Amino acid sequence: MDQAEAAPGARWRPSGWKDPRLLIGILLILASVIAVAWLVRSSQHTTPMWSAAVDLAVGQEVTGEDLVAVDVRLGKAGDRYLAADAAPQPGTRVLAPIAEGELIPVNGVGRPDPAGRRALAVTVEGERPVGVERGSRVDVYATRAGTVGGEAGTSSVLLSGVEVTTLHTAEATIGATMSTTIEILVPPESVADFIRARGAGQRMDVVALPPGSSE
Repeated sequence: MDQAEAAPGARWRPSGWKDPRLLIGILLILASVIAVAWLVRSSQHTTPMWSAAVDLAVGQEVTGEDLVAVDVRLGKAGDRYLAADAAPQPGTRVLAPIAEGELIPVNGVGRPDPAGRRALAVTVEGERPVGVERGSRVDVYATRAGTVGGEAGTSSVLLSGVEVTTLHTAEATIGATMSTTIEILVPPESVADFIRARGAGQRMDVVALPPGSSE
């Protein structure tokens, strides 16, 4: 018999359970299975939201009979619509027309403002301005564009101490920058000036007032 064949160290032996490479391979397989299961579960996750059971007209009081709960997948856009985890409070009215079958926007229903303020939107470039949150008070500045000769644009306070009702930041996409839309309550006497400035293409900047300030 050949001595090389008889040598005990010359024969191949299968790897044991304690082989680090085998353990690492098992862990990688388990991690892949868990990741796939999480992705499938996330893609199938739905949230119950209110939708209109009938056409809703402006000024109409909203009751439970006017709404129907539907399960939808909205992702980050879910905070823009009314979740079906609670019935509408008494006195809630329609602020903008909502067709049958449409989801109920958060800013589409509410209680009429006793001061008659109008809900208008300001869009600013970039992330949400520091200190600006729902319910906070802000000043809105309007800046006119500079002249052809290079004169700097002029800025002025367009609205002072107005209340923020909702805000939404849109993620940056290809060819577009990140922007934040802030809904504010504007006094009736300032609505025309605001719309005129926005229509003229003036840049709007929103500055939060210190907590507790009203003007």
